[in-house]
Amino acid sequence: MSKKKKKKHQKKEGHNKLNEPRNKIQFKAKIILDTSEHSYKSYFFRRYGKYVRKFTHHGNRALKILGTFFMVIFLSLLTIFLFFGRDLPDVSKLKDISFAETTTIYDREGNILYSIYGEENRKYVPLKSISKDVVNATIAIEDKTFYHHLGFDVSGIIRAQLKNFEKESIRQGASTTTQQLARNIFLTPEQTYERKIKELLLAMQIEILFSKDEILEMYLNKIAYGSNAFGIE
Repeated sequence: MSKKKKKKHQKKEGHNKLNEPRNKIQFKAKIILDTSEHSYKSYFFRRYGKYVRKFTHHGNRALKILGTFFMVIFLSLLTIFLFFGRDLPDVSKLKDISFAETTTIYDREGNILYSIYGEENRKYVPLKSISKDVVNATIAIEDKTFYHHLGFDVSGIIRAQLKNFEKESIRQGASTTTQQLARNIFLTPEQTYERKIKELLLAMQIEILFSKDEILEMYLNKIAYGSNAFGIE
């Protein structure tokens, strides 16, 4: 090829390069890009780094808000426990409490002549002597989560409070079996938030000191079943 033709050919090739679409040039640049791990990371952070930093910033803010929320809840509960728990009765004395029982008078042949009682007609019976059907029915109706909670039912409390706010008065209490036992033995039946908090604190202590079967036995022998009938027997 002559020098003249060669020069003309190089000039044409350079002109074609200048007219080559930009995306093709970028594509070629990507092809020759170093494919090392460092290069990939560098490319990722150059392109998406601002989004990562933004997400991290919002994540840290959310964690701070969440931490503050739980700290406020914890301090509030601690304050409530210290304030209302100072004058609570001693739950350990529950072992020594004897429920009022009916006095029964028999004749010489073992027939019942008289049953003498005051306000509570009761005969105390141990749990092992109580029908399993009665036990299961009581748990199903009164406290389905009895064997799983620690004296209170969080979902039940939330549901009851929403109902109370809706009605603008105390209509529901969501008391567990343990809370009912604590109320019947140590507290009054008045419907106040103060009594409810004390009931909750006592129930938690009862759960710590007594087994589930002991709690259930005391409950079944303590509660009223209508008129002067007290206790499951």
